[in-house]
Amino acid sequence: MLVSTSPFMRAVCPAQELCVRHESCASGTRAVRPARELGVQHESWVSSRRVGCPARELGVQHDPLHVRERAGLVGAQAQANSGFGFLLTCMDQALRNIDQALKNMNRVLKNMDQKLKNMEQALKNMDQALKNMNRVLKNMDQTLKNMEQALKNMDQALKNMNRGLKNMDQTLKNMEQALKNMDQALKNMNRVLKNMDQALKNNNTLQGAEWNE
Repeated sequence: MLVSTSPFMRAVCPAQELCVRHESCASGTRAVRPARELGVQHESWVSSRRVGCPARELGVQHDPLHVRERAGLVGAQAQANSGFGFLLTCMDQALRNIDQALKNMNRVLKNMDQKLKNMEQALKNMDQALKNMNRVLKNMDQTLKNMEQALKNMDQALKNMNRGLKNMDQTLKNMEQALKNMDQALKNMNRVLKNMDQALKNNNTLQGAEWNE
């Protein structure tokens, strides 16, 4: 800790704890202030009055000592203690910061791992969806092929039906022609029969006339 100066005695220089080269402050003379090397405004030390401690301008807590030997001893001990304590504090803070950084990094890694798992699950779902879509497309393709085959069969059936109708039409025409031929034959036969009947009548008439004679 820093030490304030008392009149008519040697004081412990605050620069000791700040690890800055310092010069002794002698009572009864104007002394060189450590604040020069720290770039801090300072006041003159005069042996006939209480002087100002540079710790005031540095915002550092300090304690007054009234004994020169004790001031030197406590100042040296304070220097050692404060330096070691400051080092331990810095190391403790650094370890805390490292621990916090590791925790943050662990949290970030866990989040990244969760995101990767989610992404992997999303990719699996997408792959399954693509497989399902591929299966549906294959089924649709097979259905279209079946429909195409059915249409071809239907077209062939229609062609066969048309050919059958044409054959039936030709058969009907043939039957019609046959009926016409039969009708003509019947007419011819009827004419022949009429001629035969007329001939018989004529023959009977001739025979009757002969009998009468």
